[in-house]
Amino acid sequence: MRIISLLFLCLAFSFALDLQVRKDLLNGYQVELPSGWGAKMDSYGLVLSDGYSFVLIRGGSKRDKKELIETLVKEARLLSRGGQIRAAYKDTKNGAILYMEGLQYPYAFLEPNMQMYMYNVSVPQDYRTLHYLLSSNKVWLLVSVYMPSGVSDSMKEDLKKVLSTITFLPASQRLPWRYQQITDPYNGMLAVKIPVPQGFSIKGGVIDQGTKRWFVYRLDSQKGSISVDLIDINTQGVGGNAMTVLTIDGSSSRQPQPICFRSEEDPVYFALSIDKAVSGKNWNIKYIKDLPESSLSKQIEESTKPPPMPSGRSVSIKKYFLAESDDGALWLGAIRLSGSEYFQGGIVSSYGCFYNMTLRSIKAKKENMDYMLAVNGGVESLTRVNPEWSLHTLRVFTERNRRINQMVREMLKDSQEFNSWMSKSWANVLSDQTYVRDPSTGEVFRLYKNSWETGEFWREPVFQDVILGGVREGSKLQELLQMEGWKKLEESIGGFK
Repeated sequence: MRIISLLFLCLAFSFALDLQVRKDLLNGYQVELPSGWGAKMDSYGLVLSDGYSFVLIRGGSKRDKKELIETLVKEARLLSRGGQIRAAYKDTKNGAILYMEGLQYPYAFLEPNMQMYMYNVSVPQDYRTLHYLLSSNKVWLLVSVYMPSGVSDSMKEDLKKVLSTITFLPASQRLPWRYQQITDPYNGMLAVKIPVPQGFSIKGGVIDQGTKRWFVYRLDSQKGSISVDLIDINTQGVGGNAMTVLTIDGSSSRQPQPICFRSEEDPVYFALSIDKAVSGKNWNIKYIKDLPESSLSKQIEESTKPPPMPSGRSVSIKKYFLAESDDGALWLGAIRLSGSEYFQGGIVSSYGCFYNMTLRSIKAKKENMDYMLAVNGGVESLTRVNPEWSLHTLRVFTERNRRINQMVREMLKDSQEFNSWMSKSWANVLSDQTYVRDPSTGEVFRLYKNSWETGEFWREPVFQDVILGGVREGSKLQELLQMEGWKKLEESIGGFK
């Protein structure tokens, strides 16, 4: 509900049926990724990484080898501490190998929307790189490995797996595509560029939902669809009454029943119920599993985790699932959910469940699912969020949450005070006691009074050591006390602040 929910939107997450083989028809490659690794095509080239080790693959027109080596050394100096590096070079049959030490963590290889969350994250700062220059008749292929010093054996195995399984698809298998720009209607800024493959249509836009402003889209073709949806659930209950507002892609509706998740699988079943309400399809779950993520993503999430609400807890759920419909269609989905839940006990209990969920879906017939997965790999890799717009939305998000957090704190304080007052009131009623206060002196007294009595309390004005109870409104006794200057006392069975 706070900054972590916006972070979930920025963290790219990919998925496949086995969540390891990544095929990208738009960029033309296939690779077997270790758990927690991701792939992204950016201005540097193809970056494969778990956030700590990096494999960078680039190509370029044939030029002098010496000139290329000099460019790589200059690049390394920019990534080093004060330009101080150590290097070794060796010619090979098909090109050359260049090894360098003294580099720092390569922040430049992260997405800009990830970089802004790195301010509070500890990462290795002593890196080394190994460049493989492979030559053909017309082009250079440059494969670069960036790894921290003292790299573990498991990291080495992951790097070997990536380097040994990367293959490039022939041009005939690649899918042409174009960029579709989505602008923010609230400020006119470019928000994101979505790659639209040939044969696909796109619907999407920026939505203002709850405390956040982000984008959603849907890509459709005859072979299937790819979509990103935002779902917010806001449930608040007092006593036996509850109100739930469900917001999907900017459209809100009141729900007849409170929605609070009791297990990590519940969000998946809830997503299926939403789709059934829209499409009428029955979906049968084949499996639900934890969504793999890198150690760096976990570290970022932990560093941005807000403190728990009073009498509450933070919620974070990351799952992927495969479901099959009655007509044989498959739905591969990934869910990232963040939020908070609280329960305030007392005479009148109160509770709340607040969830922000991002749902990414691929839907297709069985025979088309592999194709749609390979298309999705390219769509994820080539989606470009405008960093300037992302920072703007973060500022809006932070300010909105600041106001809401203040409101929630005040609501919880009022709820606690009300429950305390109610508890004290019932205790006094059951024990035939009440509180009275002298309005002129502010003195408070706890007195005996039968719970069925309705009379008032009056205080003697001179010595003020006599308090008379049971005086009925409009009675002769009340008139006499008023004539003698007695003071009417204020009464509250719950006490006074």
